[in-house]
Amino acid sequence: MEVVTDLKECPNCKVDAWLMKSIMRMEVIKGNIGEDVYPNTATKLVTNLDARKPPIIGARVASARVYYDICTKCGKEQPVRLEKGYVTMPSRPGQPPVFA
Repeated sequence: MEVVTDLKECPNCKVDAWLMKSIMRMEVIKGNIGEDVYPNTATKLVTNLDARKPPIIGARVASARVYYDICTKCGKEQPVRLEKGYVTMPSRPGQPPVFA
């Protein structure tokens, strides 16, 4: 997995005022969450799989993971981090794909 983009400030407001980042910062200080968790309001996994065809079991597919957060100043949800890597399709039904 390779980090392509990691925004420190909102592209609209030019300030570091992310909602989940501020909440997670407090939770890390309290010891409720480890520092390895990336703060986000939503995560989207993007692949180039054709949805009309079943994926190959155990296949490794190029993909990207996009993290979103909300700016507390302008209120817009923005993509704040982009990682590229590969998704390994599960070998059994019901298992989630593994991103690495």
